[in-house]
Amino acid sequence: MFDARRIEIIAPEYCLPDLLECVERQGLDGYTLFRGLSGRGGRGLQSGDGIAASTSNVLLLLACHPELEAALLQRLAPLLERHGGLCLVVEAQALRQLRTAPGAAAP
Repeated sequence: MFDARRIEIIAPEYCLPDLLECVERQGLDGYTLFRGLSGRGGRGLQSGDGIAASTSNVLLLLACHPELEAALLQRLAPLLERHGGLCLVVEAQALRQLRTAPGAAAP
């Protein structure tokens, strides 16, 4: 087992391009994206109906090596502060070494 961080980011769908840019600039190219999420938070009810990106949220789920966590969160913080959203970080164990691990061999 390998130490990892599970990172879950919920954000307005309209900021998805900026969100993906932050993640990819950290060298994290593997993620799972859930679109059309509904919910309620500090910015009110999000319907998730897909009619407008302004009323729908996305969930970006990714795993990264613990050493990459701080730099990624530093990039994400201003974006989430500006547009709203939530970022959860959970300590995890991966069955295999993540491709993003410092010094990991390319697949």
